[in-house]
Amino acid sequence: MRVDDDAVPFELLSPSTTLAAPDSVPQEAALLSVCFHRGTTVESVHRPGAQAGVDAALGFFLGGPRPEEAANGLSTAVFDPSIVLGARETGGIATVALSPTFTEAGAQVQLDIIVELVCTLTAQPGVGQVAFELGGERVDAPRGDGSLTDAPVSREDYPQLIS
Repeated sequence: MRVDDDAVPFELLSPSTTLAAPDSVPQEAALLSVCFHRGTTVESVHRPGAQAGVDAALGFFLGGPRPEEAANGLSTAVFDPSIVLGARETGGIATVALSPTFTEAGAQVQLDIIVELVCTLTAQPGVGQVAFELGGERVDAPRGDGSLTDAPVSREDYPQLIS
């Protein structure tokens, strides 16, 4: 049945730019960021469909770059995944428990691992800093400028190392 334009209220004939909201909007898969080295700097890569958080990020990080990422020039300084025993987040600070194996690495490798961890963990919602412990005791973390600190570190401590 056809209705004459004169019988239709004026505003219904005008083009509309407003769309009705659907009853349910599908959520896009979460992206989790992990960080690996490309040359002398660290950069983030994204893992689709992953749950965000310190534990998930640590798991993907310790798995290293995927084959296609490695073929694209990404690598990790982590020579043994057992160097990281775990992590917990409290009040915006992720605390990483390192194994004694970590101390077997040279200073540059330790710095490279720390930078990868700081980049990865501070990419997680609510995490702004990372602290490190060995045997349950807080340990100094190397900064990008070569100094050591027993305070939690953030991305700002590595401005030339995290891209």
